[in-house]
Amino acid sequence: SFKTAVVANRRVYIGNVKIGNKVFADRMMKSPAGQFDKFPSVNHIDVATNDGDEIVVLQEFADRILQFKQNVLYIINIAGAIEFLESEHKFKGVNHWGAVCRTDYGVAWANQNGCYLYDGQAVTDLLEDGGIRKINAGVWASHISTDGKHRVGFNPSKTQIVVRGGGGTRAAYVFDL
Repeated sequence: SFKTAVVANRRVYIGNVKIGNKVFADRMMKSPAGQFDKFPSVNHIDVATNDGDEIVVLQEFADRILQFKQNVLYIINIAGAIEFLESEHKFKGVNHWGAVCRTDYGVAWANQNGCYLYDGQAVTDLLEDGGIRKINAGVWASHISTDGKHRVGFNPSKTQIVVRGGGGTRAAYVFDL
């Protein structure tokens, strides 16, 4: 069994897997091409093991797998025959799958530290413009809260990223792309 999955390059990638009675919270596995329901034990990808962090959600964009752990984001290049770690982004992890969404422009997500967009080349902090923070860090952190109930969505007709707050609030921030 597994907690998260994504389809890319005619394969299924699964994360946070349980094999038998053992949980591999930081393991990712892949299916053979075109065989979406088979996960041979040799087809595992361990980016960072035994770091005390577990995979929360996997997302795909531009021949990359974005592996979100609770505290870190790993971007894994899957364009060639062998996957490799392209970059590591500390403090850009998420605590719930609902904090990540795919847009027409890339993958967007939010956490206590900010709201981000990966466009296939770089991770951009949407809360900053020219090195100046648009929203006070304390205000943002209280909007997101620590309960894991904030959500990120995409409105394609208006090309907007919507970040609904956690902690029982109905308030939302809207980023117009």
